[in-house]
Amino acid sequence: TAEVVPIDFGHAFGMGAFIIIPELMPFRLTPMFVQALPLGTPAGLFEDTLGTALRTMRAKRGKILDLCSVFSNEPLLEWAERGVGTQRSAAGSGSLGSDRPTPSVGQVTAWYARRRVQVVRHKLEGRHMATVLMSELRESKVGWVKKSIAAGHLEQVILGPPGSHRRKCYTGHEQDLSVEDQARILIETACDEGILGRTWNGWSPQF
Repeated sequence: TAEVVPIDFGHAFGMGAFIIIPELMPFRLTPMFVQALPLGTPAGLFEDTLGTALRTMRAKRGKILDLCSVFSNEPLLEWAERGVGTQRSAAGSGSLGSDRPTPSVGQVTAWYARRRVQVVRHKLEGRHMATVLMSELRESKVGWVKKSIAAGHLEQVILGPPGSHRRKCYTGHEQDLSVEDQARILIETACDEGILGRTWNGWSPQF
């Protein structure tokens, strides 16, 4: 039917940042999709429609977050496993402190679920996608990702080339963007060849 069906629901909560080759793009807007748009460009109708959707979700973010709160009470199994893994890593590094009691699996899972929902909150508030994505990537357990973050390389890839709208709007601090800036940045990032070229081959970024 050629209908576009979203399948990576869990990645809306930032889970795409934790795989071996992190997904740095906000959504699929590869060259094939761009060519299917009016005049072969996301500028115009697509960007305006995205802005309308973002504006509506911001206005209704309270209801959206209420729905997301279900996941705080009934976390996904993947969240539970990753939350426990995060806690073990922190305990092994000593970052929890030797005098602090070890939290239970339930406490860790609840904390991790709240962190995932917080990602959604930041997106609905209009937080710069680079700020949100970098906060997610810092929780990654993948070795090369940790090294790339420490060297500052991954942040530069996410911000794109000099003169990109992402860089112009980025302060390195938490700030809420206008709907227009947020939409433009999301589209720009999704179409960035520097990001698509660093994507897992099975994702077929060339299409």
